[in-house]
Amino acid sequence: MRKSMHLLSGLLLAALAISGVFQMPLGRRYYIADLPGLAVLGDFHALSVVHMLAAVAFTCLVALAWTSRTRLSGGPLRAGLLALLVTTGLAQAWLMAMPGSLGQTGTAVAKLGHVSTAMLLGIAALNARLRKRRD
Repeated sequence: MRKSMHLLSGLLLAALAISGVFQMPLGRRYYIADLPGLAVLGDFHALSVVHMLAAVAFTCLVALAWTSRTRLSGGPLRAGLLALLVTTGLAQAWLMAMPGSLGQTGTAVAKLGHVSTAMLLGIAALNARLRKRRD
């Protein structure tokens, strides 16, 4: 079960990273969406739906791992970053449901916090992969 959870978490994180990055207009701006088969990377609404569904699935997977005491790979740094990422993601979902409810400062903190935490998680994962390869 642990290997399947690890594989599923990796696939969900990849889907979240791709759908999150391409919600910014990168797909159209750099003509990536013009490549055959990649038109969806230019569609904000489709990517938003994919991101939300993957986020729900990933949150459920993390809750399952937590309740069954199954440890997903990574240490306390990754666990903290994932918790912060989920928290800021929930804040952004709240902002979509109730725009302006957190005020300008809260909105900026939620948006910048989510993007910054995602970048830090990616850097931490890359660092862990490079250290593992070196050992």
